[in-house]
Amino acid sequence: MANTYRVTPLRKKWIVQRVSDRKQIGKSFELKSNAAVHLFNLDAKAAETTNNKASKLKIIEAYRVFADWKLEQANEPGSRYTTTSAKRYDMDYRLRISKHMPDKLLSDFKHTDMEAYLYKCHQAGDPYKTLKNCTRNIKCFIRRMKLIGANPCTDVLTFKIHEYQKVVPQDDNLYYEADVQILKDEEVKKILNLFHAEAPTNQESAYTFALMCVLFIFGLRMSEVLGLHKANVDFENNLLHIKGSYIQSEGGYINKTKNRGSKRPIEMDENAIKFFDWWLGYLDHHHKYSVYLFPAFKAKDEDKPICYKTARNLIWKAYARMGLAEISIPRDGHVVVHKSDFKGAPSKMFRHKFCNALYNAMNSNPLLTANYVKQSSGHTMFKTFAERYGNKPVRGTSEERAARASTKAKALNTDIVPNTRLITK
Repeated sequence: MANTYRVTPLRKKWIVQRVSDRKQIGKSFELKSNAAVHLFNLDAKAAETTNNKASKLKIIEAYRVFADWKLEQANEPGSRYTTTSAKRYDMDYRLRISKHMPDKLLSDFKHTDMEAYLYKCHQAGDPYKTLKNCTRNIKCFIRRMKLIGANPCTDVLTFKIHEYQKVVPQDDNLYYEADVQILKDEEVKKILNLFHAEAPTNQESAYTFALMCVLFIFGLRMSEVLGLHKANVDFENNLLHIKGSYIQSEGGYINKTKNRGSKRPIEMDENAIKFFDWWLGYLDHHHKYSVYLFPAFKAKDEDKPICYKTARNLIWKAYARMGLAEISIPRDGHVVVHKSDFKGAPSKMFRHKFCNALYNAMNSNPLLTANYVKQSSGHTMFKTFAERYGNKPVRGTSEERAARASTKAKALNTDIVPNTRLITK
């Protein structure tokens, strides 16, 4: 089909031009991607008004524009949609859609075509967890195409990847999300004692100690930790207030958290109060004029907190010193992790430890109500909290394990098993 419209440059900008008479349709755009979105919408409306049963839009071209549109949504002033979320569609297009997607019309892309696409990705080495995300993204794309009248085939919306056995792995580690490994209390204690001893004379050690204390005591997300202000520490009511996040890719501090329940006050116990009294005293001496609880190391950058990479580096260096990770540090100063049980979740481990401990203690302590542990963990619904942290292995100390085993023995009445002895001839 001959193109009705095209994108073309004009006076250092980009316009959509009707091919037949070279007339500009709509306004000019600073970015070519914006003009491409406008062109895509015009083509979609044309297909709808002519009542074509079959869309004339190719799926690869349509997905490219869809990915650009997602980025535009994230860049809109005041948008709650983040560029980090939007970029996953662009990444999908570059790494998979442009390489493995069948050259089909939107109206012809059916269930079997989806299988063929995923199988090609699988053959190219994409893991099952990535393919699950790809499937979700394509369904989002198809729903958008339907909404704007691009007339896609909607068979794919019923596609279930776990039923497509060609790409489903037998290995559970490849199928399920990996469990986050959790430090034992004794290991956390050793790390904290080591860096607390060095804190008075070493800035990195002071920050490492403080970071790990906040992560351990409150189970915060790293974006919440970096977004903490000194004023969030409320000694009058013994509360730590979580009010926002610091995400560099989103422009810095934002009055927004991961979900509605993440804005929360968390009670400070006696140890937390003592810690903040010490840390705020340290900051008053070294970073008096910064509003952040973890200000940047250099005085000229005190109007912002340490960046995520710096926080990550501090934690990995601590793990390496304790023999919990193998790392190297290139010239750029950013840690490269070669081997560790905590790879991929250096700070998240503390959050899992915090939430898992609260969940396991609920039945033994009536003060730890479902509403309280949900609020403390920063979830909007208890169901989400329970599904996330209620299926973790229950470990504990050797004394706790022995006590649980004894209680289980009584419940199962295992005393009826004979007192066995080694049988010899």
